Amino acid sequence: MGLWKKCLVELAVVALLCVGAANAETVYSVRDGDTLESVAQVHQTTTEKIKELNPHLADKAFEPGLILLLPDNLSLKIEREQQRVTDPVVVAGVLHDPPKAESIPVTAEEKAAAEKERRRLQLASRRGQRLKGLTATAHSYLGTPYLMGGTTRRAIDCSAFTQNVFSAHGIKLPRTADVQYNVGRKVPRGQEQPGDLVFFETYLPGPSHVGIYLGNGKFIHASSSRGVTITPLNSYYFGPRYIGAKRVF
Repeated sequence: MGLWKKCLVELAVVALLCVGAANAETVYSVRDGDTLESVAQVHQTTTEKIKELNPHLADKAFEPGLILLLPDNLSLKIEREQQRVTDPVVVAGVLHDPPKAESIPVTAEEKAAAEKERRRLQLASRRGQRLKGLTATAHSYLGTPYLMGGTTRRAIDCSAFTQNVFSAHGIKLPRTADVQYNVGRKVPRGQEQPGDLVFFETYLPGPSHVGIYLGNGKFIHASSSRGVTITPLNSYYFGPRYIGAKRVF
């Protein structure tokens, strides 16, 4: 009985932690050498599940920088643990149900930790869904010509590109790169995540160029020489001019 009670206490805490997490998803940026099968194996899922969560795969090449939504492994692990413990067990030909859980008190600290984890998973899921749409919108601008002061799909400049993409998903940004740099939370160098704004000092002192980080060291932006394109963050031109990133959602 003591062992069962200890097990049930642990399961009660785990159950609290997983509230709201069953539908949580993880954002993943495809890296060099990845295949659909290898990503599925590493994240303990199936290629079919990845395709279900990422319908855009049918139209996109599986290449570095591609953003994927993957099933949340924490939820899967919790489901397996619950299945293992609560399923009836056949012993010597007789069906036995595990002991029924008693009402076990949960401390205020455990409740607070569970609520914090629930909010984290909820926010991660919301960010993942918004990021999926945001990157799809950004990619839809690829090839749009550059024009200083341009704000449409016929021709656009760097800050209008980021403003239009984020506005399409409910996030309002100022019009110019230098003012956009004052928005959001500063991200330490090397900790950039897909969806962050990345800024560069180019033709004017201070932040004068902006793009959207895609992951795997690449960002999408309206280049004055190539229009909307994808470029390595550490390219020979932009690498030395990179001044930082901001997270706005």
